[in-house]
Amino acid sequence: MTTETAADKPRGNPPVHEISDGLLKAAIWKQAGEHGPQYSVTFRRRYKDKGGDWQDSYSFNPDDLLALRELAREAREWINQQRRADREARREKESEAAVA
Repeated sequence: MTTETAADKPRGNPPVHEISDGLLKAAIWKQAGEHGPQYSVTFRRRYKDKGGDWQDSYSFNPDDLLALRELAREAREWINQQRRADREARREKESEAAVA
């Protein structure tokens, strides 16, 4: 599996992280929420159309399901790490504000 960060793919409103397994990709998105950042995940399958251009599909074959499960597990692990980092940053900010 390969991973890509938003910096690897310049475009409007990119995901904060992507995880790939062959033609399958999980994109992790971060949105500001009332109680801190919220994360969501989308999955897609890349394929070439008749003209040879790459397209995305959001439906999957039975053979894709185990790889999707692994992508979902890796996405959850990455999000959990980010949530821990978000909590730590929030605690540091609150500690600094309390001292000031």
